Order: sequence, then structure tokens, then C-alpha cells
Amino acid sequence: MRVIGEIPAREGSQRVPRKNLRLLDGKPLISYAIEAARQAQTLQEVYVNSESDAIGELAVRYGARFYKRPSTLATSTARQDEFNYDFIKAVNADVLVMVNPVSPLIESGDIDQMVRHFLDQPLDTLIASREESVHTLYQGQPVNFDPRAKLARTQDLPPIQLCAWSVCIWRAKTFMEQYEQHGHAAFSGRVGFYPLNQFKTVKISTEEDFILAEVLVRNMHRWKFPAVPYDSLQLDPDYPVMWLSEIKAIERVLDEQAQDGKFLNILEWGAGRSTIYFSNFLRRRGAQFHWLAVENHIPWHQEVLRMIEANQLAETVTCVLKNGTCEERKYIQETFDMTEYLTYPTTCGRLFDVIIVDGRRRRECLEMASRLLTPTGVAVLHDAERPDYHRAFASFADGGRFVCENKSPVPGGVQRLWVGSPLRAAVGVGQGTTDGGTK
Repeated sequence: MRVIGEIPAREGSQRVPRKNLRLLDGKPLISYAIEAARQAQTLQEVYVNSESDAIGELAVRYGARFYKRPSTLATSTARQDEFNYDFIKAVNADVLVMVNPVSPLIESGDIDQMVRHFLDQPLDTLIASREESVHTLYQGQPVNFDPRAKLARTQDLPPIQLCAWSVCIWRAKTFMEQYEQHGHAAFSGRVGFYPLNQFKTVKISTEEDFILAEVLVRNMHRWKFPAVPYDSLQLDPDYPVMWLSEIKAIERVLDEQAQDGKFLNILEWGAGRSTIYFSNFLRRRGAQFHWLAVENHIPWHQEVLRMIEANQLAETVTCVLKNGTCEERKYIQETFDMTEYLTYPTTCGRLFDVIIVDGRRRRECLEMASRLLTPTGVAVLHDAERPDYHRAFASFADGGRFVCENKSPVPGGVQRLWVGSPLRAAVGVGQGTTDGGTK
């Protein structure tokens, strides 16, 4: 069965001129739909359906195919039924999945879930919807409440369904037959509605919508990923943002490295409460050490400096700012130049007994760590379950090992802590020693 994705986008929009080409948080609006459709596992091909060569060029650049519709189907009066019928006639498809380019918060997972629901039912039409429990009127008449009774609580109201059109799916044969018989086919055959959450149904039709969408896209990191319920923070909000088992594992690494009273040099990419907690842990143990933390977020760097001063750790803990930014979104930070952040430890003239990687560019930091460790040193990687980091494991003896695993709402369902030892004695990174003289 051929399941084909289609993104309809004309250039001549009226309320928001050329909105499909307009930048939303630095990217063309239509690019969000293309990326979501191309990442969907259920779509065999993805087309952009437009009369515009400029939109067509953008579509190809983002990896979609371009179907150039007739100009007669690109006017403000052209209906969805008409251009979809034209598209289905031209493209070999059993199922058509229309992804709306003006719904930038739709993701590949939403598309896949809707396609699977469509095929499992089975249906001929499936339309994304939004359900709201609000007191609703139609032409001045109540729809879901009785004005003659006590005012119903909103949570007790039967929800109304709004067609969101973020994603729509049709069985091509049924659509074609109904259009040819009746001249319309948006609701053809067996019709179903698939509720999506409020974010996914945002639709840009006006300038105000564009402003709202940009606010949501820029703050997607705040609502897209559920908060991890770290058990450590339930005990003490000043604990590191880690699971208790991870904290205990790092404490064991530090204890083992501090045996025989040797002076410890410790490097941490990504400063935070862990910097303070583990430094206080070593101080309580009576260990001699210097802790170097490298941070890139300017406000957080200032907060860590405050915590260092408050805990009287200034003599043993140094927190440096490299490639500083005030950008809060971590996935955006990852796209910045991080050369100084990555390479600063190589300029310090010493090797490190423990290196903790818990900040930006973790794979590159871990690869760098393999060259910065003492022969008996240990690297620690937090959130080691992320597949992109695993390529760096080859730089360590036996690929290192996972030492903790905790169920978590992160992608994949688990968080892991990894530790590794160097393949061989590190060479060529500064000329300093690993004793107290490096302070």
C-alpha cells in the first residue's frame, strides 16, 4: 500500500503574505511540515503541492518532491477538494496524508499515529481535531450546556470537537469516487476524527497566529519533553539533577580515584549543582583536589559562581565560561560554535583523573576526554542512553560500560550512566603533572 504525504502550499496567501516562505524562528514556515513528514515512518514519499517555483525549490532543498499544480488551483477561491483531486490523479497513491504547512508544531510521531489509526479502523477519511470542554453557542443557542440550570463546571461539559486540519488522511479511491459523483470529498466514506493536543492544532491564519506560533516554537523545549522525576530532588532540591543511583556511582568513582591520598584533578563539562555537591563530597572525605568546570550558558555560569562562593569552594573549584550564550534552548546551543568550550581543557597543561561529561556536545567532549585522562583515570557520561553518544565509546577500553539504568519519561524510556577508562596512556596534551602542583 502506497501511503503518500502531501503538503499543499500556495504562495499567494492574503492575510499573511507569502506565509509559507516566511521565517518562523529562523526557518521557513513550510520547512516544519516537510521535516515532520519526511521523518514519519509511515510515508513512502513526501510531495509539496504548489504553483510556486520558489516554494518548489525550497521543497527540494528540504528533501521533498515538488508537484506543480495548475495556477487555476492556486487562487484564494480554490478548495481543498479540488487541488487534492488533481494531486491524486497525478500521483500513484492508495492513501493520501495531507500535512498542513501552517501547523508548525505537528511532528512525525503525530503523523505516524494518525496513519496507523486510519489503517487499523479502517477508515476512508480521518481529520485531526481538537476537543474543548467550554460553554459553546451556535447562532446564539447553547450547544453543550443548559442555561436554565446551574452553571455547569467546564470539566463536566461534554467536549466539543473542532476540525483542526493539521493532518488529514483519505483513502484515494474513495476520495476520487465521491468527488467525481458529488464534486466534493473532504468528508468521504467512513469518517473519523483524531484529537490532538492544543499545541499540535495551532494553525497560522493571521499575523496574531504567527506571533503565537513563534512564541510556542521558541519555547517548545519547555513543554515538549516531560520533566524527569529525579528521586534525588525529592530528598533535597540542591542535589545534582541526577538519579540517586547515579550520584552514588559517581561518589564511588571519586572515592576510588582518591585512594592513597593522591591529589585529584577533575574536569566537568557542564557546570551545575553537581559541581557543588561532588566538591563538598570530596571535601568531607578529606580529599585534596581541584575541580575545573566548563560552562557555556551565561546566566547559569553566574549562578554556579554564586554557589561556589556560598559554599566557600573558591580555592578548589574553578568554573570558566567558554562560547558563552544566553540562549536557553539546549538544542539551539548545540548548533553554535563550541570550539573554545571543547578545547579549553587541552590548554590547562595537565591530565585529569576524573572527567564528567554532562553539558553540550557530549559526544565530542567524550572523545576529547579519552585524550585528557591519566592512564588510570575514569570518564563519566550522564544521559548515556542517547545513541549519538555511543560512537565515542570506541575511544575507551572495552567500550566502557553502563553502570546505572533508571526508568524515565525520556525517549527510549530509560536513562543510563556510563563510565570508561582510557585505551592507553594519554600523550601529547600539555606537560603538567597530576599532583598538587597543578593547582
